[in-house]
Amino acid sequence: MTRNRDVLGLVSLWLIVTAYNLFKPFHIDDTAHLIISAWILHHPLHPMRGVLNWSGTVQPIYETNQPPLYFYLLALWERLFGFSEPALHTMQSLFAAACIGIFHRLARHLAPAHALWLTAMLALNPAFIVEQNLMVDVPLLACWLGFFTCIICGIGQARQHRRFALAAVCAAAAVLMKYSSLVLIPVLLIALLLERRARQAWCLLIPVVLLAAWSAFNVYDYGGVHLLTGFHASAATYTPHAGPHRHFQFLHRLVAASAPWKLAAFALSWDIGLGALSCFGVISAGARVPRAANATYLVCLGGLAGLALAAGCGLRCDKILVLGFALNGGLTFLTVLRPRRDLAVCYLQLWIILTSLFYIFASPFIAARHILLILPAVSLVAATGREISRNAKIFGLLMTGIIAAGLCLSDFRFAEFYKRQAVSVRQSLPGGAKIWAAGHWGWQYYATQNGMAEIDANASVLRAGDYLIIPPEVDYQLPADIRVKFLGARVYDASAGDPFCTGRGARFYGFWGTEGPWSLSADCDFSVEVFEVK
Repeated sequence: MTRNRDVLGLVSLWLIVTAYNLFKPFHIDDTAHLIISAWILHHPLHPMRGVLNWSGTVQPIYETNQPPLYFYLLALWERLFGFSEPALHTMQSLFAAACIGIFHRLARHLAPAHALWLTAMLALNPAFIVEQNLMVDVPLLACWLGFFTCIICGIGQARQHRRFALAAVCAAAAVLMKYSSLVLIPVLLIALLLERRARQAWCLLIPVVLLAAWSAFNVYDYGGVHLLTGFHASAATYTPHAGPHRHFQFLHRLVAASAPWKLAAFALSWDIGLGALSCFGVISAGARVPRAANATYLVCLGGLAGLALAAGCGLRCDKILVLGFALNGGLTFLTVLRPRRDLAVCYLQLWIILTSLFYIFASPFIAARHILLILPAVSLVAATGREISRNAKIFGLLMTGIIAAGLCLSDFRFAEFYKRQAVSVRQSLPGGAKIWAAGHWGWQYYATQNGMAEIDANASVLRAGDYLIIPPEVDYQLPADIRVKFLGARVYDASAGDPFCTGRGARFYGFWGTEGPWSLSADCDFSVEVFEVK
């Protein structure tokens, strides 16, 4: 009976996350992924030689910071099923199903009494359900979960060669999707040392040999080693997403130049991000003081409702919200990093610590998708060997579900706005006019699909009578010598009844300092501005 209930619950969770993402317009980094996969589709032996116009100038793909394994999968799927949103998001839903199934197995091994609840907390988390899009992070998480399931569930089993070989393959696949997965290789080494598995040490050669082969292929492809240049591109400079960040570049450069301040700021951002995307800090606090637990849960739910109401009335409540995020994040870290003698929990804590250190030290910004990589470990450590009351589970699901529902609606509207405006603006302008589009994200994809030309600040020649369309919230560059006349703006006005916001500065996809990945705000607006070249 329990097994049937779990299967029904897992399928229901998969249908929920798939239904949300299936018809969602392409969004944020999806455009870059589509451009790269389209290039690979026609040039599979030279994946890094193509070009990408992401920040207003054309650059070769090898200057980006992401290896192409996921893009090869995307290209293959495009060849078989086409380029539509439902077709490509169906591929993404298969990775979501893998995450849900593999995590549930891991949860049944470590915390069987809470397995289905923990899986629901992960699948409904906004970092998971909102961030699906067409981005690499859910497929990446599937590889990470496969790796740690092999490492943790295989402790004490007879087939140790198979266990470590499968873990090594998962690690190698993850690294070839995103270089942040290099942290899995030290975990593999530590597991071999702690368990004294000298006979399985050969498994370390699997990711090493595959990375060496990938690097040799890079030399053949474009004459460099992407593992070095790509990782350097992601770690060396601070390049936050667009929006309000643009107006504080001097401050960003100042902070980036002062390493201790930069690390402190990123550590704070990491804590705030975890507190914004997980409620296990509050649940652990309730468990420590059982008499006050229910009151604590009611205060948190009531506080969220009150802040949402205040935001809907036009009040700014970011500072209060971020303070709550920081406190909850701090409580969460205190709970999950407390020393434990259980070897499986030690592996989970290694997962949390090494991933956190990588993003604090090496990432140019913090994003919800970065936090997503530690959320499974955080929830498992918080639940393993502990009693979690029924009221705590209800609170966790309510808080997670309410926030996820609000952010899902906000982010869908954010993505849909640029898709609709690309069609609307094109139809409103003269049919024979030359129309230029600046900026990236989903806007770039839909603008070019509707016949607009991409701006290259170094090469594009705009002539009198041309039109220029700019979404001001998105990073862009323009040729230095153009003069334009402002014709008007198409503005999306957020509903006061939906104060949750992922789109102010696209903070859900990149934030820094004391912003937090989401906010409650009545001014979650974005726009498209229309100019005529003079």
